[in-house]
Amino acid sequence: MSLSSYIVPRGKRGILQLRLPVPRPLWNRVGKRSYRTSLGTTDRKLAERKAIPILSKWEAEFEKLLSPPKLTAAGDAAEVVLRRVYRPLMKRFSELAALALDGPDANKIVEAAQARVTRHVLGKNSGKLDLSKLADLLISDESLNITKGSLEYAEFVETLSDITIDAAENHAQVVTGTLDPTPKTPLGKRAYEGKSLSAKSGETIEELFEQYAKIRIAEGRKRDDGIAQDRMVVNRFAEYVGKTRSVSSVSVDEARGFRDILSQLPKGYAKRKDYRGLSIQQVVDKADRDGAVRMSDITRDRYVSTVSPFFDWLVSEGRDGIKVNPFNGLHQKTLKGSNPRPSLLLSQQQDIFSSPLFVGFEADGKEHLLGNERANDWRFWLPLIGMFSGARITEVAQLNIDNVVCLPVTDIKPGSKQQQGTAYFFEFKEDRRTGQQTKSKKSRIVPLHSKLIAIGFMAYVTKQVARSKQDGNHQLFPELKLKGARSKLGDAPSRFWRDYLTDIGIKNGADGIGAHSFRHTLADRLRTAGFMDAQFGPLILGHSDKSITGGYGAMQQGTAAMRYAMLEAVTFDDLDLSKLKSAS
Repeated sequence: MSLSSYIVPRGKRGILQLRLPVPRPLWNRVGKRSYRTSLGTTDRKLAERKAIPILSKWEAEFEKLLSPPKLTAAGDAAEVVLRRVYRPLMKRFSELAALALDGPDANKIVEAAQARVTRHVLGKNSGKLDLSKLADLLISDESLNITKGSLEYAEFVETLSDITIDAAENHAQVVTGTLDPTPKTPLGKRAYEGKSLSAKSGETIEELFEQYAKIRIAEGRKRDDGIAQDRMVVNRFAEYVGKTRSVSSVSVDEARGFRDILSQLPKGYAKRKDYRGLSIQQVVDKADRDGAVRMSDITRDRYVSTVSPFFDWLVSEGRDGIKVNPFNGLHQKTLKGSNPRPSLLLSQQQDIFSSPLFVGFEADGKEHLLGNERANDWRFWLPLIGMFSGARITEVAQLNIDNVVCLPVTDIKPGSKQQQGTAYFFEFKEDRRTGQQTKSKKSRIVPLHSKLIAIGFMAYVTKQVARSKQDGNHQLFPELKLKGARSKLGDAPSRFWRDYLTDIGIKNGADGIGAHSFRHTLADRLRTAGFMDAQFGPLILGHSDKSITGGYGAMQQGTAAMRYAMLEAVTFDDLDLSKLKSAS
């Protein structure tokens, strides 16, 4: 766009005005959608000469605001306070203390020390102890990314006040004969105890976590995807206290502060681009301005229960001399099931399987609108498999063609003779070689319900077998692809079904209804058929068997015939699936 396009005449006199649109991401930050100023002339050439430096200034401001800020952690600021304020004060006070003990002016020095404490405390309480100029100097000298007027800035100034009073009180204790003064602030205590805030080479929080991760994977207690999730949380904690921090210097107050600030973070912030590159405090400040929905207590507790075991390991290993886990007692365990995924009512099941995706929709991306298009892919089959097998959506999404198998079963229906026959089964596998995973870390087989077969699922499988011979892709749902190192094949279907259920009026906000609800629905139908949770939980749903007996032997409990009989006992006669039709 040429320079002249930014210059427009205004008013009856035609005085030229310079107008520059503000980039959309900065609208909220600058409080306007364009910058404007009068150029004070009707002469376009003169106006253009005047506009050049103004435009350069505005564009430089936009570039600065759009640049990702340098991360600043509470620990970085604390290191500056200790190095530039607390330790110099203590050195000076120790020199005065020596004079008080040995010199003729001891009484004057004692009186001055006590008066200093009183003056500082009263000054803080009245607001007269203003250390904002010192804060500004340190922020400038040390290139701290703390914005004046922010909550982070206020906390920094308060830390300066507290540490100054702490140093003065320590000095007053020494000059009055106390040989072992007790600092009151956590920062002062660490400095007095000689604990370094800076980690030794190779022993930062993030570096030690990588050692911890390798051990947990080798022990089989963690998987790669779980470690990736844990790494994100631990790295956030490291950012909060300072990435160069020694683990032994982390205090209980800081651990508690991390737990408390988690509740102020917006829901799903780690996946949002507009929060990328911001410190935790900056994320909180932005969430306040935007009125964002906050992280749930369950997610907060999951973060804490991720960092705490890491510190337990550090203590057991004796790393950096750490003796106590600062997170002990801080995990506020939420009641399991307090955020349930509800099963679907019969009316909701009927509405879903009579909706456009299953009877005819308008076009891809408009699956919720009626039309003549038919689906014959994961959109159509994943919820049906979830409903009739109780499998998790990621378990279904990662199925390969050879995971649909035919096995011998025995028909043991009441009143009939036992007959040997075969039935189709899903193999939900835990297999590192193929990358397939189950939550229980154990493979299991689940029968294909006769309703699923009647709908035409085996015809779909046959079609995929033929297709795989052409392209070599053995996925049962080849359209599903991984989008990143931490992604799962079930991520896209989960999002699709959350949105689709909202579009057709089944889901309403954060009501818990989603792809997982099909699994919960089968659980209720199994209970209706007379089975106990302890029976179908491990056999059909793939729940972990935590009983003592479950730890004995190597064989899986429950034969193929038993599983087949259990699932076929579940009827869906109350659900009209007659309109259900996939593409051929």
